[in-house]
Amino acid sequence: MGSASLELALDCAARPGRQGLKVCAAMLAGALGSSCIILLFYQIFNRHTPLALSLRGQGGQLRIGWDRTAAEGATLEILDGQQRTTLVVSKALADVTYAMTSSDVQVRLIPAQDDGGTEVARYLVQDPPVAKLAGEFAALLVQARELDRALSRQERMLAELESEARTLNVKSSPHLKTAKAAPAVTRWWR
Repeated sequence: MGSASLELALDCAARPGRQGLKVCAAMLAGALGSSCIILLFYQIFNRHTPLALSLRGQGGQLRIGWDRTAAEGATLEILDGQQRTTLVVSKALADVTYAMTSSDVQVRLIPAQDDGGTEVARYLVQDPPVAKLAGEFAALLVQARELDRALSRQERMLAELESEARTLNVKSSPHLKTAKAAPAVTRWWR
């Protein structure tokens, strides 16, 4: 409200009776109506088209999609733990598949014209419950102990077999006759 409007409003409020009240109400309605019209025009002409960013997990990968026409020239940012990936979206590209490296991925789609229409989505992978992991660990520990016992048994059997082989070798040595090697002489005939 300008200073002229303020003076007019004060003048109307100073008038006694219904006429002053009617003038004040008319001025208030006019100011409210013009504010609504200005706001409506602002929203119509400053409206950004939604980018329609969407995320869908699929077999350990993240499928990232958007509205192809609205996102042309936009920048796609993927924050995956400490890793950051940036991609400029072309009109031919409607979605991408991203191989996640962490359980918390944040995706940001920033339009080419900076009109505040950035869309952000987050994808969280639910880690298995601790009780389930503890059960799996206990089962693996039991399996490791069984393998360790089997390895010890095999090592004992191998040691016994080696001992028997040495005993057999010693017992059979006196009875064996060793053949003498033929002399290595080379004769040349002409």
